[in-house]
Amino acid sequence: MEKEIKRREKNNRFHPAKPNEWRPEHLKRWTSEDPVCSGANNYGGPDHSEYYVIALQCRDSKRLERSNFECIEKALDPEGEKETVLNIRTGHWAFGWFEWIMVHESDIETLKIAEEIVCALADYPVVNEEHYSELEWNETCEYWEQLSLSEKVDLCREHGSSIFSARVDSPYELENDSLLEYLQCE
Repeated sequence: MEKEIKRREKNNRFHPAKPNEWRPEHLKRWTSEDPVCSGANNYGGPDHSEYYVIALQCRDSKRLERSNFECIEKALDPEGEKETVLNIRTGHWAFGWFEWIMVHESDIETLKIAEEIVCALADYPVVNEEHYSELEWNETCEYWEQLSLSEKVDLCREHGSSIFSARVDSPYELENDSLLEYLQCE
């Protein structure tokens, strides 16, 4: 929290974008009117109106959203040190928490990268296939590992696999595609 406050104080020295400067066409500015902020009447946090919201995730985000969020954050701020790129995490009564990646209006180069990413996502929903695939692999393996042997046996039966398949170390050794697809969706 202290780091975030110091970062915000530093951001106050940024100058707003000039009227004739490049502006993103496909990015939206942060606003307290956003339902994520519970509406303007209920929002009590800092004003980020000089920032564009690039990506959002919440506690319930699916694998693709989480992968895209992480990859977008790395693309915009590889070292995690840009003062013009914020990662803000806030609590929410219904969703547990929300996390935003925002870019200050004065950082034109980073906004251009963000605009390019957002436009590409309109055509294809994955920022980085390798990252997404690796995340899917790891999470599927973790899910399989956390199941008890009896749970694995039950899943094998439900999906028409031999109960002896429950003893494989990796779910990717399973011979039943429907069981693997089920595990990948968890």
